[in-house]
Amino acid sequence: MPQSSKPDAKRRHVTTACISCRESKIKCDGATPSCSNCKTKRRDCRYQAGEDKRKLSLRVAVELLSSRVDQLCQFINQNGLQLPPMPSEEAKSLTRILNTLGLSTVQVALERDKTPPIDPALSLEPQPLAPCAPSNNTLLPPDQLPLDFSLPFDPSSFNLSHDAISITGHAPPVQDGLLNLTTRAIADWEWSPSESADNVITTDVDVANVRAPTHSLLRSYSEEVPLSDNEDDDAGSGTTEEDLVNQLSDRLGSLHIGPNGRISYFGPTSNFGLMELPLGTDSLAVDRTVRNDGQEHLDNMGYGQSVPQDLEDHLINLYFTWQNPFQHVVDRTLYDEAKHSWHEQEEDTPYYSEALRNAMCSLGATFETRYHPSFITFPKSLPDFFAARAKALLEIELDSPSVSTVQAMIVLSSHEIGANRDSRGWLYSGMAIRLAFDLALHKDMTPYVTNGILKPPEAELRRTVFWGAYTMDQTLGFYRGRPFRISMDDITVKKPTEDSLDGRVEQWLPYVSPFSNGNSSVPLHDHVEAVSLHRIELCEIMAPLGHTLYGNSRIPRDILQASNEKIVAILFAWKENLPRTIQIDLEDSKGSFLPHVLLLHMQYYQNVIHAHRPWMSSSYIQPQPPQGPGSMHAQHMCIESAAAIAKLILIYERQYSLKRVHIQGVAVIFSAAIILIFASISRRRRKRTTETATHLSICFRALEELSGSWECAKRSRDFLLMLQRKWELRSRRLSQCPSRNPMLPLGLGALRQSEQGSRKRARTDSPAGPKSIGSFQSISPIQPEEQREDQEGIDMDMRLDLDWVFAAGTQPMPGNWDHLLNTDTLYFNPNRTG
Repeated sequence: MPQSSKPDAKRRHVTTACISCRESKIKCDGATPSCSNCKTKRRDCRYQAGEDKRKLSLRVAVELLSSRVDQLCQFINQNGLQLPPMPSEEAKSLTRILNTLGLSTVQVALERDKTPPIDPALSLEPQPLAPCAPSNNTLLPPDQLPLDFSLPFDPSSFNLSHDAISITGHAPPVQDGLLNLTTRAIADWEWSPSESADNVITTDVDVANVRAPTHSLLRSYSEEVPLSDNEDDDAGSGTTEEDLVNQLSDRLGSLHIGPNGRISYFGPTSNFGLMELPLGTDSLAVDRTVRNDGQEHLDNMGYGQSVPQDLEDHLINLYFTWQNPFQHVVDRTLYDEAKHSWHEQEEDTPYYSEALRNAMCSLGATFETRYHPSFITFPKSLPDFFAARAKALLEIELDSPSVSTVQAMIVLSSHEIGANRDSRGWLYSGMAIRLAFDLALHKDMTPYVTNGILKPPEAELRRTVFWGAYTMDQTLGFYRGRPFRISMDDITVKKPTEDSLDGRVEQWLPYVSPFSNGNSSVPLHDHVEAVSLHRIELCEIMAPLGHTLYGNSRIPRDILQASNEKIVAILFAWKENLPRTIQIDLEDSKGSFLPHVLLLHMQYYQNVIHAHRPWMSSSYIQPQPPQGPGSMHAQHMCIESAAAIAKLILIYERQYSLKRVHIQGVAVIFSAAIILIFASISRRRRKRTTETATHLSICFRALEELSGSWECAKRSRDFLLMLQRKWELRSRRLSQCPSRNPMLPLGLGALRQSEQGSRKRARTDSPAGPKSIGSFQSISPIQPEEQREDQEGIDMDMRLDLDWVFAAGTQPMPGNWDHLLNTDTLYFNPNRTG
């Protein structure tokens, strides 16, 4: 008879009696859940099985430990940690034991012996696990934001404390985690609940218990494979096969150096990273080169005339004096050496190209007359002629780009922006940063310098070019109000360090022409690397604001204000911690400062404006209930920063004149002038109207001077004149007709008819015509007796309408202003709808 059919035999003895029977010292039948004695006496029947080692099951203990080991293995694999190798015999024995017990094997993780990457610079440090995703059904408080990505800029370098943060205002303290808010941590977070059930993320998911999906094809690969009878064959082939598996499993990418020194970067999903390409494979796709076909191509386009050597040297000197120190992308020494090799030895080099040479000449020519007296380029101006040559040669170089190609794109981007071709300039900047990643400029080359593959100056140039492309993309993104998307996670190249700055201090002279070295013959200690380093830091500080404050409308206002306050604190700390050699005293009228140091401080004050301008309105994005310093503080910071920019312009003009200013100066002056126009009609500045008008006049005069070099300066000047007239006419219209404005209380801003009749109004010249210094002054009359009433009325109107002022786009308007703006737009019509 089968065993299952036998009746259950009652056990005569039990191993452990229940607690009640043990205390009464009577026999217990060990029945569960209640023994017979407890059931009769209606007692609570309990066993102390946990304290009795005779009840402990070895299998249960092994299963529990095995489950824990499996969980730890998953944790290690998810974080990419490296395991120590396990002896082969022990691994096989463990596999057999686990199979015998019927437990899930963890041998795959234990046997894994990862080989170190070929390039040590490509290895990543272990990253902590991201926190569990919060539920999408509720709005998150600040302390539950996704903070798994930190700022690319390290605030700890400034010794920033809570006391330092408090300088931004008297706001209540916010969570420390907000200091680490970044683009993906704030801007890409889903703030509002989703209506789709598929997008709901719950927090009760046990990641450790997630199993792979069930599929017939997957099951065919997951079936257990019996151990081979020939263990010697397995031991001999295991190492080779494991190496191949590791190579296929690589997720960090690799660098390949071609025979001509060209370095290419292949990402982890690119199959070309598995082996070096055969010699000459890339050259098969190049059907033309600049050396063989460049001159013929220029001749066909009409730009083939030979450039006099003295003119070229002069333009190159202008570029290295006034352009390259602030937007540092070209090393003069390495450039001259590579140029000599390319021309004299006919040896191709990645650090020189004809496109780069012509691009630098185009920027140097912006500080010369538009048409040279002896070198005829008509109808094209001298800068446009060299830019056209550079663009024609660049089209050929793109078939086989190099580091000099990236440099040429960065330089051409500045020229195109200055020539009012913003789209092309934006494209060149984007192409430069993409090509920089393609050439692995974002990777640290220290291992290759150590192995002698690269020389230290070459690795230093690669680092300089990458960060030059980065700062160009960031500043241009703020200038045009366009997004910039650069992930800092994959960047391993280091920024300039203080150690590298001390040993390379050179002399700088204000070169103007071959016959003169400028107004001063006393050279200044140059600090190009220091300016580059702190400009990079400035761009890193401002990068999150481009994605949060200016790039996302879903972030709650209180979260936005708190994160903005943290970033502003870091911005102020950056200013306080600048080295003494590049500090500037705005009240020092006798000191001598480098032009690129002055521009660095101008960019800082422009960034302060960018960080505060959206908060100038009391209702636009201010959180409710009120939080932070408030709108008046934001207005004060913007106006004071604009005034500081005007003072820096005066220092620049006193030392070097305004005929030679980097293209970034136009954008800075543009931002400052808009704030000063607002300040000129604001009640907060009624006691400082003369000072505000003086600063505004400086900005207009600077743009007038820069118009001879940069077309975008002329466009900015014309736009500001039109904007100034529009704002003042609108304000006057509202102040004169309070009854027609439902938002303005009756009587506020009204002016006496007799005063208006006697008031004389200065006429502003047409933007298309010549500009006088008088036309740059505020249209509002500056009369002490009438200033109080007028300014108070204008201020009330502007405070009510501040959302319209600063939410409206301020992009320059090309062409004829009179045709672009209709009567309703130019003269405020309260009855107009839409």
